Amino acid sequence: MERILYRVEGGLTKSELEVIKKAFDLFDVDHTGKADIKEIKETLFNIGYDQKNPILFDIIAEMDTPESQNNGGVTFLDLIDHINLKLFDKKSKEALTNLYNMFVDDSQTIRKETLKEICESIGKDYDDQSLQESLDKLAKYGRDLSYEEFESAILKEN
Repeated sequence: MERILYRVEGGLTKSELEVIKKAFDLFDVDHTGKADIKEIKETLFNIGYDQKNPILFDIIAEMDTPESQNNGGVTFLDLIDHINLKLFDKKSKEALTNLYNMFVDDSQTIRKETLKEICESIGKDYDDQSLQESLDKLAKYGRDLSYEEFESAILKEN
């Protein structure tokens, strides 16, 4: 169980991990290391997990695909990896939105002046020309950063 706890660090709580592991083990009766997601989902639904943790329940339900059924189910580690990836994505999006909202003004964008202040506050001294060059690369109109442009810059999609 040590390896499993390491893999879920930052994602699931220990009690959530234990509940999912018990449900998984119920359906891995032949000890192949695979369990049917549909049956796990039904078990968690029957114990009220759709109410206790609806996000987690939805993530597990989303894995109930024809592919997982054709493969004889999923492994416990694949299940946990999928859950953690989804939880991380959601938390990352929320954190990114919160960060963006710290710097937007009435225009709902991040202005060049604000970027300059941010840079100065973290000890980076960029002149207006350098900031403008960055904005030219990142911002559609070379002026202010929209949320989408900010997200792209942070996620290095540009």
